Amino acid sequence: MIRYLCAENKLRFGEWAILGAPLDETGSYRRGAGKGPDAVRAASDSLEEYCPVLDNDLSDCHFADIGNISLPKGDLEGSQKAIAEAVAEVFSDGAKPLMLGGEHSVSMAAIRETAHRYEDLCVVQFDAHADLRDSYDDTPLSHACVMRRVLEDVPSYNMFQVGIRSGTREEWTWMREHRTIYPATPEAVKSIVETISGRPVYLTIDLDILDPSIVPGTGTPEPGGVSYAVFEKLLLELRSLNLVAADVVELAPELDPSGVSAVVAAKIVRSLLLF
Repeated sequence: MIRYLCAENKLRFGEWAILGAPLDETGSYRRGAGKGPDAVRAASDSLEEYCPVLDNDLSDCHFADIGNISLPKGDLEGSQKAIAEAVAEVFSDGAKPLMLGGEHSVSMAAIRETAHRYEDLCVVQFDAHADLRDSYDDTPLSHACVMRRVLEDVPSYNMFQVGIRSGTREEWTWMREHRTIYPATPEAVKSIVETISGRPVYLTIDLDILDPSIVPGTGTPEPGGVSYAVFEKLLLELRSLNLVAADVVELAPELDPSGVSAVVAAKIVRSLLLF
């Protein structure tokens, strides 16, 4: 099994545990996210263990990579159940899940399981899309419905949506009325951190928050995203948060023959591991 860089195969209490959720069922434009988890792991070999921005080294950290979740093909409800069970097992072992997608719908079960374990959970979403549709392509379990499903377990005042630049009129109206939307700027993210400091946080990162010129290997690219330099500043603002779980989703590696998208995703994962 390919593992992320210097990952161990044994969970440690209070440390990150990487697990892959290679779901690729509801993509509405371009498919391929099912190969994302292993592409991130393979691309991690191109990285140094040391991050000069965080002044921290993976060799000084302890984290595990426990492989991919076995998901039943063509069974969205079964996949959600399998993800929930895998995340619950990580929590039961005292570790923190860091999930690699897969399409964004993998976050539904993971966030729900986290909300059941942490009272007053806050969810920070980095994304190009609102993902607030109640149903899309005849399923409420679509990647376009992630945050709508999250609202079944997390109140709107605990949801923080950063970098959204695409959605229906109804989605934009809802975000403005409930004040969940924030620009992708360090100042805005700093204000979020000040609001939720000390509380448990689930961070979900859809790679299409970055501009398609940075990450072309994603299923629904949306022009107008941030550069990696700006994104790195956003991440730095989150460093003090009480992150109890996270995910990085929507890498579709075969859509970017250069392999750069996978390297970007792997570097984002490194930053999270070093927080």
